[in-house]
Parts: sequence; structure tokens; C-alpha cells
Amino acid sequence: MLISPLRKRLREIACRTAVEAHPGLVAELAVETPHSIQLAPSPPNLPIADYNCFEFALGLAGCKEVQLISAYLPSTFCNGTFAEHLVDSVLAPVASPSTGDLVLYGDHRQFTHAGVFQANRVISKWGKGHLWVHGLLEVPANYGDVTSFHETPVPTEMLDKFIEFAREREGYALIDSILETE
Repeated sequence: MLISPLRKRLREIACRTAVEAHPGLVAELAVETPHSIQLAPSPPNLPIADYNCFEFALGLAGCKEVQLISAYLPSTFCNGTFAEHLVDSVLAPVASPSTGDLVLYGDHRQFTHAGVFQANRVISKWGKGHLWVHGLLEVPANYGDVTSFHETPVPTEMLDKFIEFAREREGYALIDSILETE
């Protein structure tokens, strides 16, 4: 598949430059390659480095239980594998997305990125970097293409599913002992 120059440049920015430089570089990019990407406001009291795109899109950003499990067990975190688990178990697909619905991106093997649909645009977090408002395909090339849309996730249900997912992978006793540490 042919990758657009915009998506190639976004990949370079997102993967090879300091997060602090991203807003300026994305703004400068509009001169050479027009786009509609805008910096989105970050949630208050939530440092951008403390969550990823899946945590943001599933309503789990800043969730203490997710952070604890991920800190103790780096092999079990809120990522594309967890999104696949959700698609297979609870996330209802939609043909025409509405505001708040989940947008999943993939590379034909796995989910690589997630965002939230909002008024024909997407809000998503790029790596450990910022939140952006962008068109469906105005994402770094390494994030893949839009693969599916799903009904708006309910954060409390997503948290329950994440804990269940972690218990299935790592064992009930281990996960429960991690969660009891706080």
C-alpha cells in the first residue's frame, strides 16, 4: 500500500523527535504538506507520559489499577492485545461511527493505535506524546489504517475487563496481590 508523504513525515516526528518538539514540528509540516491536525487539550492533572492511546481511547487514562498492573507486569498492559480481547468479547462494532465511539487502527496483524471519534475527526494520543485532533488517516504511518469502529466504551466496564484480562494472563492471586498493594 502506498503511504502518503504526510503519514511518513508524521512517523518521523512521532518516532524520532522529542515530544516537546512535536507541536511545532506538526505546525511547520502544514507548510510543506497541508493537513488538519491540531493539538488537543490534555486532561487536567494527567501528565501526557502517564498513559497511551489505548488507555485514552478506552477511558482508562490515569486509572490506578491499570498503572499498577502495568508497572509490576510490563508484559500485561493496555495495548493492542487487550483491544483484540475486547473486540472478541464486549466491544460492539458500528458501521457509521458517532461521537465518542472507538476507532481502532491496525497493520493486518494486530491493533496498533486507538482513538475516539468526534464529529468526523479523531482524538488520539501519539505514543508518549500529545493528544491530537486529526482526520481518520492523518496519523503516523506506523499506526496502520483504520480497521474498525466500535460503540463508545464504558470506562468502568473497560477497567473490569482489563483486570479480568490481566488475571487470565498472569493468574488471579498475582493480580489481586498487586491490586492490594495500594
